[in-house]
Amino acid sequence: MPIALIVWDVDFRVQSWNPAAENIFGFSNQEVLGKHPYGLVMPKEAQPHVDTIWDRLLEGDMTAHSINENVTKDGRTIICRWTNTPLRKADGTVMGVLSMVQDIAERKRAEMKVKKLYTLQSAIKEINELLLRARSEQELFREICHHLTTADFVRFAWIGLLQEGTTEIKSVAHAGFEDEFLSIVEVTMDEMDLGTGPRGITLKTHKPVIINDIEKNPSYDPWWEEALKRGYAALAAMPLVRDSEVIGILCISSGTGDAFGDE
Repeated sequence: MPIALIVWDVDFRVQSWNPAAENIFGFSNQEVLGKHPYGLVMPKEAQPHVDTIWDRLLEGDMTAHSINENVTKDGRTIICRWTNTPLRKADGTVMGVLSMVQDIAERKRAEMKVKKLYTLQSAIKEINELLLRARSEQELFREICHHLTTADFVRFAWIGLLQEGTTEIKSVAHAGFEDEFLSIVEVTMDEMDLGTGPRGITLKTHKPVIINDIEKNPSYDPWWEEALKRGYAALAAMPLVRDSEVIGILCISSGTGDAFGDE
């Protein structure tokens, strides 16, 4: 069967584990027989919730459905849909539990992608309307940042403009969780370290720069610690262009990795 089938005894230990379960979790049948799930596929944070479901299953009067984060043999976190049914003897006594498991991580990722795109499209629509009614550039920039941070995956957004005759970038608007980040970060177009980060690169190349894992990206080293302190996991930096000249940047930080795709 394409669905993982796992049979547990009343002590919550594996009695049967089909090939689909091996494909999902990475453990062979021989590796799991007689093992408890907390040493295999259940993260510690999920244990209180799972204990509650297990106690109700042993009472024998229900089928329990849940969507859980699980752990594979190689340490990956996946999202699975579980359907758990008590198994009874002829006299009605519960002798174990049958679990049917589907890995739905790919579907969840697709759903989140659609949600992100819809949210950003809504923000872009609002921004296009702002272009018509904003009474000043400052108001426009402020409202752009505000609308972008209405997306739940956007933690912080800010706009900076190049100061005339210099390579200095000055923040003119921001929204979201800033926590004095802008007072710490200096962005220039110089050939020094601070000018070779994603925002400096954006200014020099006139192209967007996306970093989906700040912690592992060397170009973000000058601000790495400060960004992580504030929960920034991913960054998108985009040039603001007027008459083919870059006049500033728009930066969006997300609290989740892999937040920014080509779309």
